[in-house]
Amino acid sequence: EFEVESIFVADETLMPNFQATGLKVELVSRKEMEKMTAFTSPSPVLGLVKKPRRQLETSDLRSHRFLVLDGLRDPGNLGTIIRTADWFGIHHILLSNDSVDVFNHKVLQSTMGSFFRTHFLYTDLPEFLHDFAPWRDEIPVYGAVLGGEPMKLCIEKENRLGALVIGSESHGISEEVLRFCSHQITIPGGGDTESLNAAVAASIILYEWQSH
Repeated sequence: EFEVESIFVADETLMPNFQATGLKVELVSRKEMEKMTAFTSPSPVLGLVKKPRRQLETSDLRSHRFLVLDGLRDPGNLGTIIRTADWFGIHHILLSNDSVDVFNHKVLQSTMGSFFRTHFLYTDLPEFLHDFAPWRDEIPVYGAVLGGEPMKLCIEKENRLGALVIGSESHGISEEVLRFCSHQITIPGGGDTESLNAAVAASIILYEWQSH
């Protein structure tokens, strides 16, 4: 689904590997690569890729587990969540309109390639979940919160459908979105820290959700 327009290479010894593809390949200096990537230690290969036209469609959610990200602002967290979701086989992600852009270069770098296997949709989450409400008899919606039920007691592992909602790093899930969560779940802990990082929390819950 991703169309590669051209490839830039900063290591001449790698040129033959890409010239055989028939794509436009251009040799650049390390300094030029640093400017193009905005990283001081960039990869020696950079691809110019067209943005995909297809986005996640509502019909996809009737047959897949998916993530809902509410107000996620940190690009590193988003990239890590995308990469972790890919590891567990979840490739559909809804994001609130105020979440960080998935095309942010820090997000793309953090996904380590998982971005290319994931479908995204930015939407008004309360409006979407309102329309989604009739499905909830068959599709559970888990909201990760402080003070909810222990996740092991709530997660229906045998149900191959469902949604996991992760809130912003500083405010959690908004009240407008939380009221549509059929299950409010918590990761039990025994320490003194106030909360978990959003990406860490998502990773732990995804492990529990996907394990058998």
